[in-house]
Amino acid sequence: MTTETCAGAALLTLPSSLRIADVSEFRALCEPLLAGDGPLSVEAAEVEYVDAAGLQLLVALSRVCAAQGRAFALGAPSDALRSAARIAGFAPRLGLAAR
Repeated sequence: MTTETCAGAALLTLPSSLRIADVSEFRALCEPLLAGDGPLSVEAAEVEYVDAAGLQLLVALSRVCAAQGRAFALGAPSDALRSAARIAGFAPRLGLAAR
């Protein structure tokens, strides 16, 4: 996972695996990004495996952004992420159109 901030916008790039074992590291990386006030983009093209804990953390990020009045975007979500979000019922909350 990598993070960067440029001109108030934050970018979080997800790794290939986003599962319960990764959540604490992921959460720690997200906290500074949530301190800003610009849009938060999450690049998800490389995600090959995601479990319920990983999906819940993404939903939590989107909710925090909504509560702060910030834009949240899940960019280039992989097929694995789209499928897992659809099966778990999180696709609408993550802004993923049904496929």
